[in-house]
Amino acid sequence: MCDGNVLNKVRHFVIHKDLTWEVDVYDDILKGVVLAEIELTQPDHDLQIPDWVGAEVTDDPRYRKINMLAERLANRRLLK
Repeated sequence: MCDGNVLNKVRHFVIHKDLTWEVDVYDDILKGVVLAEIELTQPDHDLQIPDWVGAEVTDDPRYRKINMLAERLANRRLLK
């Protein structure tokens, strides 16, 4: 899938308002990308989003790993 490009990240577990957020900090080709996600047990959960969370990107295809990787690889080729 990645043609030899391994996606390296460190996953942090951050508790906020009794919920655990998974925060992935990428390195190497996706250096600078930080994604935070949370799994809710109920769809109507009153979610209080922490101040450190940015824009909602769940439905944005640009933030799928395969698309982020493709964009970074294309940019690398352009810079050569």
